[in-house]
This record gives sequence, C-alpha cells and structure tokens, in this order.
Amino acid sequence: MTVAAKPKVHHGRNIMRLREGFNRMTQDALGQCVGYSQSQISKLEDLEHIEDDVLVKFAKLFGYTLEDIRDNEVTLVAKPMTVNNNTFEDGSVSSVGNTFENGSTNNLVSGDQINNPLDEVLKLCKEKETLFEQMLKNEQERNTYLIKLFEDIDRRLGSKR
Repeated sequence: MTVAAKPKVHHGRNIMRLREGFNRMTQDALGQCVGYSQSQISKLEDLEHIEDDVLVKFAKLFGYTLEDIRDNEVTLVAKPMTVNNNTFEDGSVSSVGNTFENGSTNNLVSGDQINNPLDEVLKLCKEKETLFEQMLKNEQERNTYLIKLFEDIDRRLGSKR
C-alpha cells in the first residue's frame, strides 16, 4: 500500500490569496493590521514556509485556524456557496464563506447580514488605535496625578523643616 505524498502548501501564497480575496486589501493595509511593514508582507508572501507563530497572526485576522492556512491551499469562493445547519434567532438557515480543499469552511455571515471582511479588519484596526489613545491618555493623567502628589509631599516635608 502506497501513501500519496501530501502536496506542499505555499504559506505565502495562502496569505496573498486571503489578502487579495478580501476586497483586494493592499500589503500596506494588511501590514498595519498585523504589525508589519508593506515590504515585510511582500517578503512573507514569497515564502513557501512561514513559522506557525507568524501564520497564527494572519489566521486570527482573517478568521481561520492555523491548520487551515498551514495545511491547506486556501481557495476563496466568489459567491455564497456553503450551507451549514446553523439556525439563527429569526429561523433563517444560512452560512457564507470560504471552502478549503479538506472541506473546512470560514463563515462570513452573522444572521442574515453578510459582513465585509475588509470592513471588519479596518474596524478592528480603528478600535485598536482608539484603545491605545485611551491608554495613553490614562497614563498621562496618572503621571500628572503622581507629579502633583510628589510636589504636595515635598511641599509638606519642606514646611516641617
């Protein structure tokens, strides 16, 4: 009994297919979402093998599992085609997504609303930016409070001398 050799999966091409399949996202936009430069994304897309810790960033961003991207050639579908047995609150049964060679899917439907993946990615990037801005503001307020506290302590200690 001979076992057929599993074809090698080109990880970089999978990333490129996902990027281009989501409204032709640019390398620069993808890089901003995962913390890489456009040139780093370009180099990654040329690599046949990419380490799991890097692949997992892209898997999470695009809503896939690490195994989907690492072990299968990603095939994006151009129109809704996958129907699963998901029943939503309104009784509708629907699921739209991408199908891999092994039959696993990535669903892009929430109820009856089809979510644009690029819009979701951009929304997450904006949320991340807003959170960092809030974190910076809180840190500045904390520092201002500590400076006033230390000045008050210094003033009190100075008046007792």
